[in-house]
Amino acid sequence: ISTEAAAVGVLGAAASALVTRKLSLPMLSEAAGDTLRVTAMILWITIGARAFVSVFAATGGADSLLGFVEGLETSRWVVLGTMVLVLIFLGLFLDEIGTILLCVPVFLPIVKALGFDPLWFGVLFMITAQMAYITPPFGYTLFYLKGVLPPGLGIGQVYRGIVPFFLIQLGVLVLFALFPELVTWLPETLLPSLK
Repeated sequence: ISTEAAAVGVLGAAASALVTRKLSLPMLSEAAGDTLRVTAMILWITIGARAFVSVFAATGGADSLLGFVEGLETSRWVVLGTMVLVLIFLGLFLDEIGTILLCVPVFLPIVKALGFDPLWFGVLFMITAQMAYITPPFGYTLFYLKGVLPPGLGIGQVYRGIVPFFLIQLGVLVLFALFPELVTWLPETLLPSLK
C-alpha cells in the first residue's frame, strides 16, 4: 500500500509543480538523485540485516539466545521489556524494514517460548516501529516536517514538537502491554480458530 501511496504522492507533487510552473528538468533530476540515494541507503541496510540474520541463524546464534533466555531466572515480563527497549533503541538508527528483518527472526521464537501471544507481540512490535518514525536522530517524519516548515524554524523545534506524540505512542504501548486483551479480543472474536 505504501508503494501505491508514494506513486500517488509523486503524481500530486508533479501536478502541483506543473500548475505553479516550477516543474523543470533540473528539479526532476535533483529529486531523482535524492530518491536514489535514500533508496540505496535503505537497500544496504536491508542487505546488511539479512546477511546478519543469515549468519546469526547459521552459526546457531538464534538457538543459543533462545536457550540463554529460557535459562534465565527472571520474569518473562523483564525479557519482554528488554526486547521492547531494544526495538525502541534500534528505531533511533534503523528504519522499520531493517528493524523487522533484524529482530523478528530472533525475537519471535523467544516470544513463543515464553508463552506470549505472537499476534499481541506483533502489535507491540509495530507500535515501536512507528515510534521510530518520530525519534531523533533519524526519524523520517521529522525530516518530512522540517521540509515543509518556514525557513526560520529549525530541526530542534521539530524535535521538541514531537515529544507529546512520542509520549502518546509510549502510553499506548504500555497500555497494550499491560492489557493484551485489548489487542487480541477482536481477532479472537472474529476468528475463533486463533484461540
